[in-house]
Amino acid sequence: MDSLLLQEVTANFNTIINQVTQNHKPVIVKGTDNDVVIISKEDWAAIEETIYLNSIQGYIDSLKEVMSSPRSEWVNAQELGL
Repeated sequence: MDSLLLQEVTANFNTIINQVTQNHKPVIVKGTDNDVVIISKEDWAAIEETIYLNSIQGYIDSLKEVMSSPRSEWVNAQELGL
């Protein structure tokens, strides 16, 4: 993860936004007293979804169960019309 000073980010904000969005690589912005992280909206949505799915009781266990089952037992979602 790249780390930039606030002054660098301010001078190149649009370029940094484009880079973060295109390469999905967060950027740490070093402020005077605190630091922040810039991530793309798409990446933030993925993080929120992961947090939500992990909050569902039993979800991770069911994923582990499926992943440990033989691939021949998997069902193709397209065959189900999904």
